[in-house]
Amino acid sequence: IQAAVSAEQIDGSMLATSEWIKFFAPFFGQECLANEIFDGIKERYDCHAAKVAQFAQDFDPVKVAVVQKNFGYDCGGCEWETSPYFGVSDAGYWKDYIRTAGATPIVETSPLFDGIEPTGTSYQFTNATTFHEILKEADVVIDGTYLQNATAESILEAYEIAEADQSQYKFIQNKTLWRHDRRVSPTGGDDWFEGRYPEADVLLEDVIFALHPQYSGLILNPKHQLTWMRNMYSAPQQDILSADKCTDVNAPAQIIADSCKSIELN
Repeated sequence: IQAAVSAEQIDGSMLATSEWIKFFAPFFGQECLANEIFDGIKERYDCHAAKVAQFAQDFDPVKVAVVQKNFGYDCGGCEWETSPYFGVSDAGYWKDYIRTAGATPIVETSPLFDGIEPTGTSYQFTNATTFHEILKEADVVIDGTYLQNATAESILEAYEIAEADQSQYKFIQNKTLWRHDRRVSPTGGDDWFEGRYPEADVLLEDVIFALHPQYSGLILNPKHQLTWMRNMYSAPQQDILSADKCTDVNAPAQIIADSCKSIELN
């Protein structure tokens, strides 16, 4: 049996993942088109990265925490049983996303992680005390809690943050609580785990707009529409990707990127 192994997620970086279009192209005889598409992605990606790097120089560092409440799995003592915990992501791809978008992963700056080793790709806390102290340092929180019909209120409830204490958290006061599940299927499937890989430039724009609220007003590309990221206060609505949105099942997916011009040209 002949097999081709797709491992586009191993590298972790946005741009390297998108370059895997070149791997798939020969199966369709579209090598030249794949190179052309990727060259456009890379040009826009580099443009956005350069602009946000210059933009971020004029502001205090934005500390970003990617977190979740894991509710555990109770199966009556089976081998897959897990206890609940609060998690703070240490995943390399998230740290790459945040740095490239001109911000700072909180796991790299907070002394609260000193002397603690991550479990896999996250720091795990079984009580809320340290978790709350980390959240108090965060300017932006990106939530990955598995919740049906998530709202800002249900997320804060999962974090066990009492209403009386919410004034202590910058991300609550500034309404910078985000999730990456804006595009979902009618049954709740999250396009984040599929659609973000081919278009690194669009993904970078999404993350930039989430981490820098002033960005679109001061610079450039204000026409960008958030694709995967949604603010749980100002724009919590989701885009339901139902079958009727696909008018031609044989047509390739359309590139959704918008253009990027250098700061000098804006």
